[in-house]
Amino acid sequence: MIRWLAPALGILATVAIALGGCGGKTDTGDAGSDAATGIDGASDGPMCTYQDTRTASERTCSVSADCAVVVRSVSCCQEENEGILSSAAPTFNQQQAALTAGCPGCGCAAQPVDELGVKGTSFVATCDNGLCTAHAQ
Repeated sequence: MIRWLAPALGILATVAIALGGCGGKTDTGDAGSDAATGIDGASDGPMCTYQDTRTASERTCSVSADCAVVVRSVSCCQEENEGILSSAAPTFNQQQAALTAGCPGCGCAAQPVDELGVKGTSFVATCDNGLCTAHAQ
């Protein structure tokens, strides 16, 4: 009955060696200093976060003509249209694209809303009480 144990252990050892030699990651004990790139030095891929990167100064306005609408993914299937200074919109869009580049597709159509949670199909930005704010139409 024990005759099968030795060959089985030999097969397991061979498999373990083969897997280790095929790009398996090993922990070098560096206490996480490689969190951004992965243990083996390779990139862990694009980031996925739904963080809002607008600052208060990027929303401060004098007139509605100062404002533009930007779209931010707030979850897999929801987009929020937000008001921001026209001059800050390109940087915001680049930041959001980088933050959500690794987000998986969800198989659902985005449900666009404005900053107040009102659903819409088109949005405008106005200067409300000194802040750019998006509104559903």
